[in-house]
Amino acid sequence: MEQMVRRYDAVFFDSGGTLFDPSARNPSMQEVIDRRIDRLAAAVRVFGIDVDSGRLEQAHEALYGQTEHELGPRFSYYLLLLRVVEELGLPLSEEQTAIVTVAYAGPRYRHWVFPDTHELLAQLTDAGIHLGLIANTAWPGFAMHTALAGVGLARYLDTMVISCDEGVAKPDPEIFRTARRRAGLSDTARAVYVGDDMEKDIRGAKNVGWDAALRHSSVPTSAGLADFEFDHSLELLPFLCR
Repeated sequence: MEQMVRRYDAVFFDSGGTLFDPSARNPSMQEVIDRRIDRLAAAVRVFGIDVDSGRLEQAHEALYGQTEHELGPRFSYYLLLLRVVEELGLPLSEEQTAIVTVAYAGPRYRHWVFPDTHELLAQLTDAGIHLGLIANTAWPGFAMHTALAGVGLARYLDTMVISCDEGVAKPDPEIFRTARRRAGLSDTARAVYVGDDMEKDIRGAKNVGWDAALRHSSVPTSAGLADFEFDHSLELLPFLCR
């Protein structure tokens, strides 16, 4: 087999709509979100704390929007649940609340991952390309890592930059610069971002001098703004390597 030659030193991916298919079912992403209060109550009870699900849901609903507004891009499920725990007077430590946060955020399922994504990431890793994730999300990094590990993707991602942990979100140039610094890339290293959102992903990457690849899960075309467009994961391979 002919050895691949990399065209880029680093490839960073978006999460939902790029690695994960938002149209996946059985269960759907929305169904997982709809069950988060049930998971939250069950996780609290694991620590021997009896909690009324109705009170838990009321506190959650009252604090969600308020916390999101106050914290802006720093809003995370962990910081939200710290406030819920305080509001209800639950005897949970910060460490226990972190565990509860993972349950609240919920799982990601292997069948949600776009077909051939594992093979793509494995081949890029073998080619010596630094792989990473830049995600706008309220999932704190520890919960995101758990979810990605559960579907077998975390082992490929050397650098993960999560908006709520950084307090900055795409398309702000700083989150891309943070990813570059954290990956240890030189000033001359070539980086490309792969995403599905025109403003946050494609324009965001182009504005810091990166190349960009658009996955057609949200929009049908970049109208020439992206350097590459694709529908299926392995279509990326000849663009990233030769």
